[in-house]
Amino acid sequence: GHITDKIGYKNSLILYQALLLIARALLFAAFLSRSLLLFVVEAVVEGAAFCFASGTSSAYLYELHGEEGYLAKSTRAGNFSTAGFIISTLSYVPIYDSLGLQGLLAATVISGAICFTLSFFIEREPQKTRNTGEHAAADTEKPLPFTKNIAVIFKNKHALLYACMLSLFGIAWLLVNFFYAEKLEGCGIPLAWLSAVIMGYSAAQMLAEPILRLCAGRSRRAMTALFCLLSGAALAVFGW
Repeated sequence: GHITDKIGYKNSLILYQALLLIARALLFAAFLSRSLLLFVVEAVVEGAAFCFASGTSSAYLYELHGEEGYLAKSTRAGNFSTAGFIISTLSYVPIYDSLGLQGLLAATVISGAICFTLSFFIEREPQKTRNTGEHAAADTEKPLPFTKNIAVIFKNKHALLYACMLSLFGIAWLLVNFFYAEKLEGCGIPLAWLSAVIMGYSAAQMLAEPILRLCAGRSRRAMTALFCLLSGAALAVFGW
């Protein structure tokens, strides 16, 4: 976060793609050389890369499009990510059949190089203008320590409620990922269809953008409550 504040969102995303490309290259090299050390280094570099990506993409889109356009743009970006996931899943079988695991790892390096190159062409976020007077003094204040930031969240009931809601959705997502294969088998669906099911619900997630357009102008609180209820009902039916 401190580095991103210094170099900006676009540069942080470029750095993320650079580190991720290095990590993919190290993984490929570790496979070819059968080196455990290279694999460990790859894991460290990949972890560092995701540090620059965590929250940066969302902040970048918010800075570019503001509060009104952020939701639609972030949903569209998520749809492109989902489309990429579906394409990569469909590409897995022919690449693996023809080139093996080495071919798959080489493909990740090539795709990483393409992403790194394209990251230079994204729009730079607008420069923040310095305010004067009281706001300027506030800008020079040191950021709160991590423990105090957490304390601020727990003192704000809306922030606490939001954090709890996200945690519950995260737990539900983990439970689904762990147990849906077992549920499918119990329903008599062969596990060979697992990939098709994953791509199916991934494609269904891309309906988020048109749904958001339909909900435009409606109460966000009401829509959040409605979709939370629908999600809970779907989980209950799935787990029955």
